[in-house]
Amino acid sequence: VKLNDEELTRQSNNSYLSIPSQSSPTGIDLSGGSTHWTVSGANGIPAVDLTPSFAFPTVGDITSSTTVVRSSGYTLTVSNVSTSDSVVFTVGSVVKMKPSGTTSCSFSAAELASVTAGQSFVQVSPYAYSHEVVSGKDLYFGKQTARTVSATIQ
Repeated sequence: VKLNDEELTRQSNNSYLSIPSQSSPTGIDLSGGSTHWTVSGANGIPAVDLTPSFAFPTVGDITSSTTVVRSSGYTLTVSNVSTSDSVVFTVGSVVKMKPSGTTSCSFSAAELASVTAGQSFVQVSPYAYSHEVVSGKDLYFGKQTARTVSATIQ
């Protein structure tokens, strides 16, 4: 499996990932927005040579406070989200999914009760996907962008 002509490393669970190296510390360059997938194919998986045409989603700056007071609940907000199918909002270990274009998500005190106090993060991550049929097989290609900031959980 290759992404933009870079070989991905197969994991024991049959997923593939890119591991940045000293010569390429930022990993695969996706700044142009293009993803070209090449799969040799085997064991019922067809050979693939595709460049899905849909765009990476965009996400603006996080505008919420970076202090999360668990007992008060918290609303995580970004300035904008576009070209996504769904948006993932995360406060520490609590994850919520929202529909496309959502720029704000509220977390109740009860939902935040399990989050450990101290340094953590908040994140908004829109994603998009496309469906392709290759040699009779359904394949899904996804693109995701994340905006993450450090947060203090109280």
